[in-house]
Amino acid sequence: REMLLQLLSWISFLISLGLGTLFFAAGLYYLAELVEEHTVLAKKVLTNVWRFVMVTTVLLGLFSPLSFTLSLVGLVAHASYFVLLQTFPFFDLTSVQFIISAILVVAHHYAAFSHFGEVYYPFDQVLAYFTICVWAMPFGLFVSLTANENVLPTLGEQAAAPDTLEKKQRKGFSLLSALNFIKSRTDSLLPERGRSV
Repeated sequence: REMLLQLLSWISFLISLGLGTLFFAAGLYYLAELVEEHTVLAKKVLTNVWRFVMVTTVLLGLFSPLSFTLSLVGLVAHASYFVLLQTFPFFDLTSVQFIISAILVVAHHYAAFSHFGEVYYPFDQVLAYFTICVWAMPFGLFVSLTANENVLPTLGEQAAAPDTLEKKQRKGFSLLSALNFIKSRTDSLLPERGRSV
């Protein structure tokens, strides 16, 4: 009996994991579509999220037992994200600013894991810190990577030559294109509904 319940629990865990992954991917796809359609609003939202996280990090550094190093790394990481916001939605994945931001994402995670590994905090407080102070901005910038492909150049930006735009369109790898590829593969595997006449 116990073995059967254990088998059922593993099956239900795998089903839940699969559905959770599917729902997460659908949410990412929807957010990527929203950012592509409303880049100006997305920049305003990300700027306000950045401000909120900076104020929260400063307040936590001053009035909580978080380490000075963790607060400092968080502030430096978010300063690098602000530099990326200046050219939003245009991100060059090979630029120095982007590479520094990627390194600082890892450094911020390392500092947070080190701190929370040494000092006990309840799980909900650790999760709150990671969600707001560590993940909010990198996640927002990650979802915004797809907006770079579909925004027309303006007078304020460097005008791209037509052949450069064609190369970008041919290259076309991003979160949205990856999700579209997965969707097309899924559609080809699933049976189609027959039309009723």
